[in-house]
Parts: sequence; C-alpha cells; structure tokens
Amino acid sequence: MSSKSLATMSGADAVRQLTGPQKSAILLMSMGTERAASVLREMRDEGATLLVSTHDLAGVGELCDEAILLHRRVLAHGSPDRVLVPELMLRAFGLEEPA
Repeated sequence: MSSKSLATMSGADAVRQLTGPQKSAILLMSMGTERAASVLREMRDEGATLLVSTHDLAGVGELCDEAILLHRRVLAHGSPDRVLVPELMLRAFGLEEPA
C-alpha cells in the first residue's frame, strides 16, 4: 500500500489503492456525498462500468448513460432524459397506480 494517505488521493486512485491491481472490482459506497459522486465520475471517465442505486436523482442524467426506474417492477429503461419524466416519476414514487 502507498505511503500516501487515502484522504489525499483522488477518489479513483483511492479505490485502486484499496482494490489492488485487478481489472474489475465491486465497490459499494454511499452516494450521500459529492466526494462519492466525484469518485464515480472519475471512474466512469476512465472507462469503468458503474451500477448505481440511488434515490437522489439530481445527478443521474449527468453520471449515467442509462437508467432503470423501479416501483415493484421495471417501469422504464433507457436514457435518463426518457426515463426520468414526470409521468414515470409519479408512478415510481407511488403517487399514481402502475399500469
């Protein structure tokens, strides 16, 4: 492990330091902070495949190429601008009965 503190590394460098040299890793993290979002953006920009589960939809369009909207089942799948629309969001949050 590097003598450099994880706190001073970029997010993706810290992940690489923790996971070692393997090409793929499963990383579970809370999306509650901007630092977490920054780590995901950096990893995405480096070509990583990300699977993100979040209730905070504000950054989904910027971070993700595809989105899946769920409410007991898949309501929609596709680009964020086609999935995160008012009609589907109402269904996802239980404010309208699923079809």
